[in-house]
Amino acid sequence: RRRLMWQNLRRSLNGEVDDKELLKRLRRSQEALQATRFRVGAVMLLVAFATGILATLHSVKCQASHCMFLKLDDDTPSPHFFFLLLEQGVLELLFVGRLMLLGLAPLADDARLTRLVLLWDAYVFIQTRVAMYMHSKVMVGDDFFAVFVMMSYHGRGIAFVACAAWAVVQVKPQRVQSLMWTAVAVYAVMNGVDKVVHVAYEAVRFRRLSCCVGQIFAEGVALYIVWSPGLRQSMHAKVLHRLQGRVAVRAAVTIACLIGGTKPCEAVAQAKARFRAVSVGELAFEDVKESTPDASLRELSAPVELGQCDAFVSHSWHDDPKAKWEALQVWRADFLKRRGREPFIWFDKVCIDQNNIELDLRCLPIFLNGCSRLVMLCGATYLKRLWCITELFAYVHMGCKIEQIELVPVLRESKEDEDLDEICDAFSCFDVRMCECFKLEDKERMIMAINTAFGCMDNFNGVVRKMSRRVTKTSTLLSRSQPADADIDDLESPWSSFSSGGFFSDEEDEDEEASDDGENWLHDC
Repeated sequence: RRRLMWQNLRRSLNGEVDDKELLKRLRRSQEALQATRFRVGAVMLLVAFATGILATLHSVKCQASHCMFLKLDDDTPSPHFFFLLLEQGVLELLFVGRLMLLGLAPLADDARLTRLVLLWDAYVFIQTRVAMYMHSKVMVGDDFFAVFVMMSYHGRGIAFVACAAWAVVQVKPQRVQSLMWTAVAVYAVMNGVDKVVHVAYEAVRFRRLSCCVGQIFAEGVALYIVWSPGLRQSMHAKVLHRLQGRVAVRAAVTIACLIGGTKPCEAVAQAKARFRAVSVGELAFEDVKESTPDASLRELSAPVELGQCDAFVSHSWHDDPKAKWEALQVWRADFLKRRGREPFIWFDKVCIDQNNIELDLRCLPIFLNGCSRLVMLCGATYLKRLWCITELFAYVHMGCKIEQIELVPVLRESKEDEDLDEICDAFSCFDVRMCECFKLEDKERMIMAINTAFGCMDNFNGVVRKMSRRVTKTSTLLSRSQPADADIDDLESPWSSFSSGGFFSDEEDEDEEASDDGENWLHDC
């Protein structure tokens, strides 16, 4: 019976995906990622190189400044001393700034360039320490404090190189970059402590103030930047905005991050071999009640061609199961009324190979492209699940139209108004930082993709909010959900807030003149 059902399905479905267009889109995504990496890396490396040269030249010019002091008993300090104080602070900022600029050169997912940056910094630290060691006996002599200064100098270098070496051997890009910034922070802290001890020693023993105090403030500024990930992401976002421009480019970069380093032709071949669909009529409430994997459910689905699946069902496992099942049945009844047959859908628990989940998830953008519609079973937790947001975002970028997205609110019985208010608040106040994943590694991977493409979360939040406004305006099921005899201005129906888009401000809607095509809409952003 099931074989006959699938044969009838294939005869009734004539949709198919243009392989050439799909490959072209994936290639453009990977090319956009490579171009973004090159541009950001080249700009940051050039600026860091220029900063390093400037710091070296400035250091040679200001060699005498290290020996300048202010007598604490002197009531009239020379203006020249304050100039030297500022000069030392600027010099230290240039040295530490070079490290930070090099750290900003790699994108969030670029472990290779991050390792190269760390190896270069380690080489510079080793080379300068070896050169200093060769002359240390001549320079230090028997002076105890001079010995301390020299040991501190070498200690800072050893600490940085040790942190860099530990970072280089890490596997995950996030871990490599995190330890890179830890290395910079350790160097800045040790350098700051060294300057504090130096200034205190001069003040207590000789009753004079060293102009090295300017370097302490410089280390404080550096530590503030290093310990402020949001500030670093904001700096990255500004660079990306200048170099990328359109949201469409950033969206393409996100897709490239999701499919990883797989070649487009291989990714499409894998997706074709793994793409499946299931008839909604074959599903029972018990099958989709819980997220617990059940490999036997895969037998309910069957392989189909890309483009021959009616809908990709996007949902949150944390929404109320009964309400979500009823929402799916509402959409199913509407589909039956319009098409006269059962809908065939991609549903994660049934269509994903539980023995190779990672590979199926890499194919997700292509699976989305192979479905005629995206059905959002949107409950109170939908916009708090990172996979749901990724599915919505990827569907639009993969060339599908906003009007192909069907939003079906998931509302619990007797709590419709309460749930609707929560959903409305989630749309209007969406923040990807509040989203969660069942697996931490999945969240890290998707956050890395967002940071790589958009630089910071706020830029991504703005795009998703605009996208959600478009979805609520064009979703045809919402407008059909109004009772036939209802007044057009009557807002009693729990669906009306969505179909009217009323929970968004009019001011935000004034800029919504984009076309229905998803990619063109992203270009207009």
